[in-house]
Amino acid sequence: MVAAVQAVLQQVNDPASFALVPRVVEESQLVQANAANSTASSLARLVGAPLGGIAVGLGGLTTVVVIDAVSFVAVAGATMFVRTPTMSLVAETSAIG
Repeated sequence: MVAAVQAVLQQVNDPASFALVPRVVEESQLVQANAANSTASSLARLVGAPLGGIAVGLGGLTTVVVIDAVSFVAVAGATMFVRTPTMSLVAETSAIG
């Protein structure tokens, strides 16, 4: 069940993540940024499961939930600081139409 939910959420998250990269990285660095993004995603999947198992073994499910919640808050906080030098796509679409 968890794998199914994760797969569904990944269908929404991945396109958004890949669409953000060209807006925050210079064009000359785009290949390296996409490679780093893909590497980080693969590394998170590779390392995350064993670390989760260790956390459950050492602290129980409550520890895992707390760690997960803290990681989500940290990412949400970091996302607030993302700024792009480009116009909004909504503004661009309105100007064209």
